Amino acid sequence: MDLFFILALLFVIHYLGDFFIQIYAWRTQKKWVKHLIIHTLTYVSVLALGLTILNAMFPSFGLATTSLVLFLGVNTVIHFVVDLFVRQISDVLYEHEELTAYTNVLVFDQCLHYVTLLITFGYFFM
Repeated sequence: MDLFFILALLFVIHYLGDFFIQIYAWRTQKKWVKHLIIHTLTYVSVLALGLTILNAMFPSFGLATTSLVLFLGVNTVIHFVVDLFVRQISDVLYEHEELTAYTNVLVFDQCLHYVTLLITFGYFFM
């Protein structure tokens, strides 16, 4: 299977898990760390399901179970840490009505997630 196609599907799965199925789910002001944990676990569950389905649909994808588990574990931790710091930075910017900087931080958050996916995918599956 073409690497470009695999990465494109990985990015779609990321979008589904990080945004589409949980819009504003963890942006609550109360108990936000608990909601961040739920957000991260939901995200990695969608990522796991998506990669498992891809692996079943395209046997040439050939993801080893051990590599898949390690990939998911590393991405869970990194996703949580990135979102933890982004949340704290973005809250300060939002409170001070620095909306351009706030938006840039959220876009940078996504850049970090995509770079993380690329690096960890290359490390565990290439």
